Amino acid sequence: MKTKKGFTLVELLVVVILLGVLVAIAVPSFLHSIRANSVKAKADELVALLRYARTESLTKKKNITVVFDKSAWQVKLGDTVERLITMDDLTYSHNLSADHITFINSGRVTSNVDFLICKENDVQSAIYISLEQTGIINTHEAGKNKLGEAITSCQF
Repeated sequence: MKTKKGFTLVELLVVVILLGVLVAIAVPSFLHSIRANSVKAKADELVALLRYARTESLTKKKNITVVFDKSAWQVKLGDTVERLITMDDLTYSHNLSADHITFINSGRVTSNVDFLICKENDVQSAIYISLEQTGIINTHEAGKNKLGEAITSCQF
């Protein structure tokens, strides 16, 4: 009698169904990780931009302005744009009434400022950045504000 080698249709269907279940479980977590990483990378880039502006104000002994709008942040010395970062597909909010902050020649800013960086209104991956009047910049744990409480909205 000949023995056949291979898998039966039922065995293949069981394997395909198991793979489908595993993929259905893994994909949402994977997408959240991608979103969280892109928010963290952009927040790190924005912190670097703020540190650059502060350092320039100290070394040049001049006022340096950081101008922000929906699409980009700019570091300006007078009318000259020294650095520019685009916001890509991320959103941000801040607790200022103006669209800019100025680092004075001592490296300080005129008031404390808080920024919230989000993607697709996902508060769990949102990054909270606080800029103190002294010029110190702090990045807080994803999904938490500066008090360590959960972020509930991507807007101030």
